[in-house]
Parts: sequence; structure tokens; C-alpha cells
Amino acid sequence: MKQQATFNFTDSVELNIAGNVFTLTPTPEMTAQAKIFADRAGKMHKQALAGKVKDSEVVDMCKEVITSILGAGSFETIFTDREPNLKDCYNLTIFIFAEIKSFYR
Repeated sequence: MKQQATFNFTDSVELNIAGNVFTLTPTPEMTAQAKIFADRAGKMHKQALAGKVKDSEVVDMCKEVITSILGAGSFETIFTDREPNLKDCYNLTIFIFAEIKSFYR
């Protein structure tokens, strides 16, 4: 039996986050923005773990990033049934960046 490979053009990515589906159209600018925010988030995360920055400051930064990529109200929708915390926000931000990066592979 022959195997058939299939290729479909796509210009968007669907992210299922906490049961909510968000569709985004990655751009090269998003990839560059993701790198900048990832570096910033990584530094702030380490500072928070060392007690130099409040967890709430990292959560606020992640909220800004998530909202800028997924759109207004997305952060609140994602955390409707869960209190945002440092670990969840940091991991979610990294997940979004990874999906944007994988779009260009």
C-alpha cells in the first residue's frame, strides 16, 4: 500500500489554551518580538526567583506580551477560572513563542 504525503498551505496557527482557541497569523516581526520578550521574561523570572522582582511584576509583563499577541481580553479569558501566577504566565508565554517559532520551520 502506498503512503501519501499531504501538504496544505496555512497562514495562521490555532492555539488551544485552557480550552480556549486563539487564531493568530505569525509574522517575522512577531518572531523578533518573541525573542525580545523571551529574553526579558527570562531575566525577570530569574530576578523574581532571587526575590529581586515581585512575582506580580513578571505576571504583568507576561500579560502585556500575551495580550499583544493574542488580542485584547485574551489574558482574562485564559485565566477565567485560575489565578494568574508566575509559573503559569511564564510557561504560557514560552509556549506561545515556541508555537510562533515552529510556524516558520
